[in-house]
Parts: sequence; structure tokens; C-alpha cells
Amino acid sequence: MDSLARFEKILALLEANPEGLMGSELAEFCGVPWPVIQDDLFTIYYSGQNLPIYSERDGESFKRHSADATLSPNGGEEDHDEQFRSDERWFIVPRRGNPLIHLTPEDAINLIHLLDFQPQDSAISRRIKQKLLGHIPLTPNRLFYIKGNMEPLPVDQNLMLKLEAALLRSQTIEILFKGKTSIVDPLGLVYYSRLRTWYLVARHEEVIKTYGLLKLKKVNLSGRRYVYPEDFSLKKWFKPRWGMEYGEGFNIKVRFADRAQTFAKVRKDVAHRQASLREEEGHLIFEDYIIGKNEFLAWLLGFGSAAEILEPPELRQEMKKRLQEAVARYSNKAE
Repeated sequence: MDSLARFEKILALLEANPEGLMGSELAEFCGVPWPVIQDDLFTIYYSGQNLPIYSERDGESFKRHSADATLSPNGGEEDHDEQFRSDERWFIVPRRGNPLIHLTPEDAINLIHLLDFQPQDSAISRRIKQKLLGHIPLTPNRLFYIKGNMEPLPVDQNLMLKLEAALLRSQTIEILFKGKTSIVDPLGLVYYSRLRTWYLVARHEEVIKTYGLLKLKKVNLSGRRYVYPEDFSLKKWFKPRWGMEYGEGFNIKVRFADRAQTFAKVRKDVAHRQASLREEEGHLIFEDYIIGKNEFLAWLLGFGSAAEILEPPELRQEMKKRLQEAVARYSNKAE
């Protein structure tokens, strides 16, 4: 397959896969080594024909050049091994219909920040923010991760910009959180819709933690670089978490009685998880591995007597204690 045929195939593959394809996947589909596809992407990307492809890293580690590629002293194009990686995802702007505006995840998040300055009762502002949050692409090792699509509470813009700069430059930062100063390696920013709050995910003394931005009072860039862990992914790290709570994980087994569409609600609430659901003798048995005891118990309490924890024993006792406290409150009130 000559280079022109590969160019056409690359464009056709990207058009057929709107969710994007990694460079390694393009190489596999085209039946050639990654360095060949790397050169093809470089040629297409910097083409003077304005071919509509873009990378997920646009706006992060490199900017799109003009039609004239930068030349090295020896007269050739500059080395781009550090720019185009085999694991980064590529997209194409649809050729038919109305032209679409391409925003990188970072662009979209910055736009959301700007919209926070609009009046809180602005229906247009709310609608735009919800659309942006709902369409930010999530890929492994992405520096940003979104859980839900409700609009966020306003955050300190200078603080957010410092965090974004530290992430994109892989710089260690000094933070002041709950009155304590710490040196951490930032690994990502997460927006949790249920609490309408942004969180920083960072490594502190080899332990990965979350820090709510509303309680983060100071961020200083140290100028020191750190190595981002190759095997870390925000999406995988949050996979077992019930919410944003930090703690030890445990295996859970819950029995639900079929009352007032309980089965349907359980299935809907855990559809995004790799949990086990099966019906036994008129009950729904739910099994999963979770992190986040308090948020999980709060969810279960919403089912009232229709939910019963079977395992682990200590969590069953914790739920029993909370229910007894609730009954005691009602018993102490005057009828």
C-alpha cells in the first residue's frame, strides 16, 4: 500500500470511528509498523490542504503548526518522535452537515470556567455547561475525568489554572489542604457531578489521594518535574469507588426485596459498574467490590427495609447501628 492509499485509509478509518482511534490501532488496521503511520499522521496533520484531523493532545503538549512545517538545521522537518505517540487517540471532523467546532477536553473545561462568571439563572449558560460536560472524551490516562453531567460549583480560576499547568508540565506542587501543607505529584482533575465539585488526584508519599478543590487553599508550582506513572489511569482508579470517598475496598453482598420498582432502580444505579446481579427466590442479589463505605451506606438507606446487607459482617453491623440510631431519634420525639 503506497502512502497516498494509506492517507485515504486513515481518513476513512477515522471517519468510521467517531470515538477516535489510537495510532497503534491505525497501524494495525493499515498493516504497517507504527513509525510508518507516525510519519503519515505527521504529513496529514501539517498538510497545507487543511485535512480535518486532530489529536486528543491538541492544546496540551504541542500546538498545530501552520502549513509550513518547522525545519531543523539540516533542512528536514523537525523530529516529532516526542509529539506523536502510538497510544494517543486521533479524530476527524465530520465532512458532511454543518461544520463542527473542535474543542479539546482542556478547551472545554476552560470554557466551563468562563461560563461560571455568567448569571447563575442563565438557562443558556447552564445548557452549554451540561453539554460540554457530557461530551468531554474520556480515554485511559486522561488528565481529566468527569463523573456525571451536572454543572459544577464555581472554583478559584487561578488555582485551577495552576493545577492544569502542573499537570501538563508534570510538575510537583505544594498545596495547603485543611490547614496542612503537603508536596504532591498531581495525576489528574476529576469533576464529580453528585457533589458538583472538582477534585485533585495526586500522589503524596507514594499514596494516591483525592483533594476537594473547594477546600484547597493554596497551590504553588515547585518547578521540579516528576515521572507520571505509566500504569496509572484515572478511569481505572475510580472504577471501584462508589463516590469520591478515600479508604479501603471491600466485597459487598446485598439482598433487595422487590418493592416499588426496587429491582429497576438498583439495575439503573449500578449499570455502569461491573457488578453481579441475579434473582433468587423473589429477591435481587447484588455483589460488587467497592471503595467508599459511607456513600455506599447512604445509597442503601434510600431503599429502606427493601435492602439487607449480607456481607461483610462488619458492614452489616454498621448499618444496623445506623438504623437503631434513626429509630431512637423517632422514639425520643413527642407524639
